[in-house]
Amino acid sequence: MAQLPRSRTFLRVFFTLALLLVLTGLAGSIWSNLDDARGADVDAEVVRVDSSGTKRMLTVRFTTAEGRVCEDYFRSMLAEQRTVRGGDVVRIHHPKQYPCGNARDVDDSSQWGSTVVAAVLTIVFGIGCFVAWGPPITMPPQRYADMP
Repeated sequence: MAQLPRSRTFLRVFFTLALLLVLTGLAGSIWSNLDDARGADVDAEVVRVDSSGTKRMLTVRFTTAEGRVCEDYFRSMLAEQRTVRGGDVVRIHHPKQYPCGNARDVDDSSQWGSTVVAAVLTIVFGIGCFVAWGPPITMPPQRYADMP
């Protein structure tokens, strides 16, 4: 008895929407990394240091290359390794487009993690779309299935 082929509509919709979502995230992540690469390294004055266990959060004040004065609050890996107090000067990096809300340590290179994850998910959902929209996988006929 032959079995009717299953509908792949759900798989097609799921993988297509997931691929579009992941591609949007990948594009945003790449855009953010390119904007960060166009940014600048500047000296910043530490205004306040907040500690929570091993985490150290810094509030810093700095001036961009365009002359804009900014104040930002971020987690600092540098402050976790050495003692940083209010009034100290630390080296930070800020992106070009939105410098006042995205400062980070100069040595912090963790911004590429989201791009790698989005690229891997793009490959996974791309393969899923290929399988869902491709020709159905059929089993070859069993010639001797009904023989004793």
